[in-house]
This record gives sequence, C-alpha cells and structure tokens, in this order.
Amino acid sequence: MLKQFDICSGIGVGFPLDRRFPRVRNYGDANYLPLRNIRREHGEIHLLTASPPTLSKRGDGTGGDCFLTIKRAIESFRPRYFCIASTDNILSIRRTGHQTLYLQHFLRQIARQTYDAEWLTVNSGYFSSPFFRRKLLFVVIAGGFIDWQPVTPWPEQIRDTVEERGRNQRGRTVKSPISRKHLLDSYGLDKPLGQPNSNPVSRHRRIALANALDPQMATIALARILYLDSL
Repeated sequence: MLKQFDICSGIGVGFPLDRRFPRVRNYGDANYLPLRNIRREHGEIHLLTASPPTLSKRGDGTGGDCFLTIKRAIESFRPRYFCIASTDNILSIRRTGHQTLYLQHFLRQIARQTYDAEWLTVNSGYFSSPFFRRKLLFVVIAGGFIDWQPVTPWPEQIRDTVEERGRNQRGRTVKSPISRKHLLDSYGLDKPLGQPNSNPVSRHRRIALANALDPQMATIALARILYLDSL
C-alpha cells in the first residue's frame, strides 16, 4: 500500500485528501509545513501529490507559488512517486529576468534529484463537463525504479480508459459529474467562464463549479501511479 501525502488541496481541487478522508490530519498553510516532523511522525512517504493554484504570470516564485513547497517536500521526503495536477497556463509562464520557462526550470531541478517525468494535458470534455477546461498532469518516478521497456505509454492508457468510459455510458443517460448537493442558487452559472461578467461573485462561483471536476481529472494521474507500481 502506498502512503500518500498531499499538498495544496485546501481549495478542494486535484487530490483533496482532507475532503475525501475527513480524519486525515491537515497541517495548515503549505508554506509552513514542518517537513522533518512529518517525516518522523509518518515514516517513509511513497507518494506525494499536489494541485497548486494558478501560478502568477511573473513566474518569480512569489505570491501563491506552491511549486517551491513541492520542491522542498520532494527533497525532504524523497518519495517513490509524485503527481502534480496544474492548470496548463504554466506552459507559457517564463521566469522573471530569464528566457527559460518556469516549468522547464522546475523540471531541471527535479532531474538533478534523479527523477524521471512524464506529463500530458487532459480535457474536461472527457467528463461531460459543461465547461472547457484543460489540466496539466505530471507523474514523476524515482530514477531506476521502473523498467520502462514493457510500460504502456500513458496516452494509450488514457485512450483505453476514455473508450471504456464511452462504452459504459453508451445507451444510458450521462449523469453530470458535478455535485450540486450544496448548490443553492444557479444564477449565472450557465455563462461560459470566459464571458465578461460585471458581477465578480458570479464569475468566481462558475470557476468554483468548474473546479469540482478537478478531482476526477486528477484520478488519471493516480491510476498511472498504481499501474506503474504494479509492474
């Protein structure tokens, strides 16, 4: 069994352990995690997951940048695997005062710690979403742990999953993946996220509703980890 530690799930997207498992301890602000104490308390961490908020366009490692905390946790825990579910805007953000992309810099730092990485983008359309939303998924594995020769490529694995999902839904009504248990007022939620709206509250509520899809999209990365760990 893999022991998982999750970072940056306070807003309930990505891999929200504290939402799915209420008894899991929440250590509070990710910027002030007592990493050494956590390692002493829980022993070896096999899987580190994170769903960092949208990165500032400055790419200077300030203001809500959870990637710095992720890097510290990787260095402290040295997990066998780690997964990151992020918005795809990070693909175009450059570091302040540098020509290199922020993501490129992050991956170079990870490579120095002998990790192998694979990544892809996932469209929310796979989950019958009313919004167009793309998520960037990373799966990173400790170097030398996996023999890659017999491994099924990740895109093929996802294609098989999506096709199976389509077969299972064929001939039946597709149930919305969005939970509306606590949705009291639907006013303004039918407008696309990109449509200008003078009411910021309504726009933020539409974004929050779209974020309800993120845990389902993040399970694609977790499924990949379980597959690799079974080899």
